Amino acid sequence: NSLTGIYGNGLKAFLFLMVLCTVWIPVATAQPVPNSIQQQFNDYNELLEQNNFSDSIVGYESIVGSGFESGPLYLNMGIAATRMDSLGLAKYYYLKARNFDEVRLAANDALDFVNYELGRRGARLPELAWTRITHFLFFEMNHIGYVVLGLILINLGVIFYVIHWLRDYLKQINRYIGIALFVTGFIVMSGAIVIYSYSSSYSEGVQIQREVQVRNQPTMDAEIIQTGYEGFRYIIDMKSSGDSEGWYYVRMSNGSRGWIETNHLKIL
Repeated sequence: NSLTGIYGNGLKAFLFLMVLCTVWIPVATAQPVPNSIQQQFNDYNELLEQNNFSDSIVGYESIVGSGFESGPLYLNMGIAATRMDSLGLAKYYYLKARNFDEVRLAANDALDFVNYELGRRGARLPELAWTRITHFLFFEMNHIGYVVLGLILINLGVIFYVIHWLRDYLKQINRYIGIALFVTGFIVMSGAIVIYSYSSSYSEGVQIQREVQVRNQPTMDAEIIQTGYEGFRYIIDMKSSGDSEGWYYVRMSNGSRGWIETNHLKIL
C-alpha cells in the first residue's frame, strides 16, 4: 500500500519505528561524548517524544552550535522536522545524518520516504547527466583517496622502469608498464588535485521553503527564471555569490542558473 500523506497511518508507523530505533541511541562518535552533551541530547529526546518538535530542533541545533555532531543527533532532527511537515528541512538533516556510518541505513530509508512525499507534491526536477557527474566530482569523490592512488601508481611505475634497467627478462614489457603506470598515476593525482581545488569554490544547498523564485539577478524585482520547490538541491557558486550579500548564485539540477535568497537554503 502507498503512503497516505504527511498525517497518514504510513507516516505515523514509519516515524514511530524511527523514534524507537534512534531517539535513545547515545550520541556516538569517534571522540568521547561529554556528559553534558549526552544529558542535553537525552533532554531534547524527551521533548521530541512529547511532540514538542520545534523546541527539540532548537535544542539539537544548540548542540551542533557547540561544535559537536553525530548521526543520531541529525537523524532525530530529521524526525522532528518531518513531524512538523517541514520536509525540505528534514531532507537536509537526513542528508547530514547519512554521513555517519551508525545511522546511514536509517537515514537512507528516511530520505526515501521524504523524497516520496515531496514527489507527491510535484516537487521534482529533471536532472541532467552532467549535473550528476558534477555532483559526484565536487561532493562525493574522495579526492585524497585518488591522490594517494595516483602516488601509488607513480611509485609502481618508477619501480617497473628501474627493473627494466636491471633485468633483461621482459625488458621492454617492464619499460612500457612502468611508463603506463607513471603516466596514469600522474593523471589521476593531478586530476584529483585540480578537481578538489575547483570544487572548493562550490557548496551544496537544500531548499527548506515550500516555493522560491530563482531570478536572473540578485534583486527582488529581477526576472524570474524558474520556481524552486521544497527539497530541491542546488550547487552553489560561493565565489560568484560573494559580492551579493543575502543571495546565492546557484545551478539547478536541470542546468538552469540564477540567484536565490540565502535564507531559503541550508548548506550541507
